[in-house]
Amino acid sequence: MGVLDLDEIEARSRLAASLRPSAFPGTAGELTEVALEQHAPPDVLEALDTLPRTIRYVNVQQLWEALGGERERRDTGGAAPAEDDIAVEPDVTEPIDTEIAIELELEAEDARTAVAPPASAATEVGDEPWWMGPARTGFGLATLPLRVTVNVLRFAAERLRR
Repeated sequence: MGVLDLDEIEARSRLAASLRPSAFPGTAGELTEVALEQHAPPDVLEALDTLPRTIRYVNVQQLWEALGGERERRDTGGAAPAEDDIAVEPDVTEPIDTEIAIELELEAEDARTAVAPPASAATEVGDEPWWMGPARTGFGLATLPLRVTVNVLRFAAERLRR
């Protein structure tokens, strides 16, 4: 469970390579059009044709699972959890339930990003404050004309010395 064999990994890779990231979220029809533009192999096109046309897929992983692929789990390196500790994910089988779940997930994500800084901005002991990255970027942009001018003058001085 959670370990893909080489054929499944290859099939998932062909699916992902046949769809550019900007195609998501998209319905099966929209994704089929993108796959045709990307010259997808026939097995990918056939798989996309089996999907319901009303569901919007958010990413390749969701599409892979809708096609019957298994979610890959990574080994955490720790001891195996007891059966009582294993969380069972709910099995959503109705297309409308899947659509609602996706919309709720997207709304929750939008709400989290609107209120809190991104997770990558969290600080740890010894890290710089979350605002240091944007401040560094702003400083770099503000000093860009000066740095360009200095480099042009250095280049001109180098050429004049020759």
